[in-house]
Amino acid sequence: MKDNITLTGMMGAGKSLIAEKLGNYLYNYTSVDTDTLIEYHYNRYISDIFAAEGEEFFRDAESKIIEMVYKKSNMIVALGGGAFERPQNRELIRRKSEVIYLRAKPETIYARIRSCTNRPLLKEGFGVQEIEAILKRREPNYLHADYVVQTDGKTSDEVVKEILGFIHD
Repeated sequence: MKDNITLTGMMGAGKSLIAEKLGNYLYNYTSVDTDTLIEYHYNRYISDIFAAEGEEFFRDAESKIIEMVYKKSNMIVALGGGAFERPQNRELIRRKSEVIYLRAKPETIYARIRSCTNRPLLKEGFGVQEIEAILKRREPNYLHADYVVQTDGKTSDEVVKEILGFIHD
């Protein structure tokens, strides 16, 4: 197994929660969320960074945080939904980490995120169709993951159990 475990997928797929729960099982690993690290580093919410600086600035900041994170070992990393889009991020992550794509249907994602107010891509009129469009664009990259876990209809504990099965084989 590689030095780190990375969770990728759309917003609302459960990456942050699953990373935290995996950390409870893998005592010698530290779980981190790249979005949280960005907010901490810039002392601003991601939605504020997007609004003030734009997506390109945010993606550059995200790449810098990813470079910092993968200098370490024994990390469980929850990536932002778009982090796996950049080829240089994807290459580094795949080289340093077992990558797990947490896959969910657009309807499931929408149900999980519809009440969130701090996500930059969410705005008035954002619904299942917009999620489908983003997923259609991103999924070819997500499928570069080492493993795919379908999360629809599963509890977070069931997802964690499935991941532990992969990494302990």
